Amino acid sequence: GNNGVSGNMVLKTGTASGGNSGSYTVTTGAATNGAGGAIQMTVGTGNTGTGGAMTLTAGESTAASGTGGAVTVTAGKGAGATAGAGGAVSISGGIGNNFTGGAVTVSSGVGTATSSGAVLIESSNAGNNGVSG
Repeated sequence: GNNGVSGNMVLKTGTASGGNSGSYTVTTGAATNGAGGAIQMTVGTGNTGTGGAMTLTAGESTAASGTGGAVTVTAGKGAGATAGAGGAVSISGGIGNNFTGGAVTVSSGVGTATSSGAVLIESSNAGNNGVSG
């Protein structure tokens, strides 16, 4: 609103007391003679204070030997018969207009009773006529 807070939108599944809770899926349709649809999530702009945050968090497991949920970000496959390049994944810190730019942090998970998780950055093997990056 002009002088207040814009509306909130909450999409969630219900709580289950005796089984699995529901899942939430957002999908665009396939295109036969065109490009596939895009999904875009953007946090709104504010003119005072810090910009709105976006958080993506996988689920926690409270089972005695359970594993927390994974977060996977994968770019699209280029399936063209002659020159189908795979999509890129980019992670960037924010631009600091007249101040420090945003940081990029990649860190492994803490193992409270054992080892912490590994951090692995690697380039895949090249095809027959290329070099790995």
